[in-house]
Order: sequence, then structure tokens, then C-alpha cells
Amino acid sequence: VGMPKRAGKRKTSVKVQNKHSNKLKRRRNEAEKSRKKESVAKRFKKNNKNGNRSNHRSSKIDKEENKKPWFAEDEEEQEKEIPIIKMEEDKTPFNYDQVEESDEELPYERMPRSADKWKKQQRKAQALPIKTQSGEIVRQEMEKEDKISQEMKMKTVEEKEKPAKRKKEMKKKNTQLSRAQAAMREIRAVNSAKEKLAEIAELILQDPQKYVAKLEEIAKMRENSKILQVRKFALLTEVEIYKDIIPGYRIVLPSAEELKKTVTKQVAMQRHFEASLMKNYTSLIRYLTTIARQMKKRNKIPPMGFPCVAGLSVLLHAAHAFNLRKEIIRSIIPHLNHHNEAIRNNVLHGVRKLFKMDATGESTLEVIRLISTFAIDQGHQVK
Repeated sequence: VGMPKRAGKRKTSVKVQNKHSNKLKRRRNEAEKSRKKESVAKRFKKNNKNGNRSNHRSSKIDKEENKKPWFAEDEEEQEKEIPIIKMEEDKTPFNYDQVEESDEELPYERMPRSADKWKKQQRKAQALPIKTQSGEIVRQEMEKEDKISQEMKMKTVEEKEKPAKRKKEMKKKNTQLSRAQAAMREIRAVNSAKEKLAEIAELILQDPQKYVAKLEEIAKMRENSKILQVRKFALLTEVEIYKDIIPGYRIVLPSAEELKKTVTKQVAMQRHFEASLMKNYTSLIRYLTTIARQMKKRNKIPPMGFPCVAGLSVLLHAAHAFNLRKEIIRSIIPHLNHHNEAIRNNVLHGVRKLFKMDATGESTLEVIRLISTFAIDQGHQVK
């Protein structure tokens, strides 16, 4: 039985690389030797042509002694091919007086002094040719724009646009902030007005004769406030306060002669209460009736239209035995034929309550008469 064969040694990657590099070095050395032999042969041929055939052995020795690398020999050959002209220096000074004036340009003056023309030609690009009426084709040229110039232009445009964009963005942000801030301020103002109206209403309902002058503060809020919600709340609170305060009789204010007479403290307080009550109540009724007339003429509902109609319908049945009853009836009854259904229903609800609450029947009679005259005027075309 033969011996088992040994496994061959594995060649590492380092050994393979060393073999490859050694092969490359050998090839380079052989190429250099061949180049040196060719250069020696060329020199030998040149020397034979010029008659320098003697001393062939000595020339070989000299050549071997004065050997140079192959790349230096090629440079020497190139230098030999270029002719070198030596100019003798003229040491005589130049006499400017001998130069004759002439319009002819000297050759050195005609030589180009810069590369502007070449740069201009590079900047120009050929465009589409144009054919004239005579049939000639004319070439056109256009100036190129360098990438740097294009980038600079783009940057300048962007720099100009950036501040405008920033201003627009800042304006949008400011408008958004201003709107949000205004909304927050309005909410705070409405809440503070509600608290103030509630405090005034509590004081007046606790002691009407003492705090009747507080009705003027509510009237000022109703007329002078810039916020619509505050004006609406002030009007509705004022109506509800009068609904509870108003007596079940008509107030007759004393004349000038009666005011001169001496009266008791209680009578004086009662007169003061009735006078201030009538003053504020008349201002409220005038405000409500003016808005009701505007709604009748324009066929448009103003912002304070709905609360005014609601207030008049409440006072129609709550103050039917009090002063200014006719003004309320004349201003509210025409709205029974209003184009808005909500307003019609609100007025109808007030009229029905009046018919139930009126014991004497005076106010109901006035309402029925006004409705009949209104229907006749409208040609019985009533909603």
C-alpha cells in the first residue's frame, strides 16, 4: 500500500502579490535595456554620417563612460532640434532724434498685448443662423453666461426676494397674533362686563330706591361699548331689571309748584326714585323703538335687532299698565308680518302673554285695533 499523499501547501495572498510584483520589475528592466541599446545605435549612425568613424573602440568606451538615463537623452535630442540664434549686443545708444514720424504701425505694435479677444470669442456661442431675403445665411453669436455669473445672479435674486418673503411671513404672523390677542381681549372684556352687570343687577334688586342711579351705568354700557356681546348683555339685563322694578301703575311726575312744597322724607325719596326710573326707562324705550323702525324700513336685521325685539316683546306684557305703552305697541305689532320667522314668533309670544295677563283689556284693545289697521294697509296680505 502506497503512502498517503500530503496535502499541498496553500499559497497565501502575500506570496501571490510578491510574485506578481517581481514579474513587473523584470519586465521594466528589460524595457529599459532595450531602450538603451536603441539610443546607442542611433548615436553610432549619426557619428558615421558626419565622418567620425575612426576610433570606434574609443568612442564605445567614451559612450559607456558617459552613459546617461534614457529620459535625459530624449530631452537632449529635443533641444538639438530647436535652433538657437545668438544675437550680438548692440552697445551703441539709441538716438530718438533719428526716428522719423510716420502713421505706419510697426510689427511690435501690431502684436496682441492681451488675451481679451480670445476671452471674448470663448464667451460667444453660436446661435441659430438666419436666412435673409436675398438668400444669404447669416450666422449669429450670443454671449455665454458663466456658471459663476449665473450663480451670482441667482443669489442676488434670492437675496432680493428673501426680505420680501420675510416681511410677508412676519405680517402673517403679526396678523395671526393680533387676531388671537384681540379675541382673548374681547373674551376677557365680555367676562368682566358680565360680572359687573351681575353686581349692579343684584344691588338694584335688593334696594331699588337706593341704587336706582346704577341704571345709568348699564345704559352707558349698552350705548358706548365697542363689543357687540357686551351691548346685548347690557340691554337684556336692563329689560329684566325693569320687568321686576316697574310698578303696576302709571307714574305722574310732580309739577314745578308741587316741587316747591315741603314734603316728608319718604315722599321725597319716592319722587326721586320715580323721576330717575322714568328718565332711564324713556331712554331705553327710545333706543328700542328707533331700532325697530330701522328694521321695518330697510328689511335688514341690524346686529342689535334680535335683542331689541325680544326686549320689546317682554315689556309689552310686563309693562302693559305702565307708561309709554302705546310706543311699545306701535313699534312691535308691525313685526308680526316680518320676513324672519324667529322675529315673528317672538312678537306673537309676547302678544299672547299680553292677552292672558291684561285684566282691564285696555292694552289688548289697542293691540287689536293696530293689527286691523295694519292688515287693511297691507291689503290683507299678511303672513
